[in-house]
Amino acid sequence: SLVSDVFLLNGTQGFHGETTTLLELRASTTLPVPEPDTWALMALGLGWLGSRLKRERG
Repeated sequence: SLVSDVFLLNGTQGFHGETTTLLELRASTTLPVPEPDTWALMALGLGWLGSRLKRERG
């Protein structure tokens, strides 16, 4: 929760302080874990990229 002090300027009385409590809700999110086929495609892509770089260099 977040507690903030709000000060209102009231013409003749000067500052009049009021405390306002605000409720802040936070959702705890976790990052999704990639599926095995996603990892396989990424590994194939990196392998292909590595083989292309190896061919170009030598």
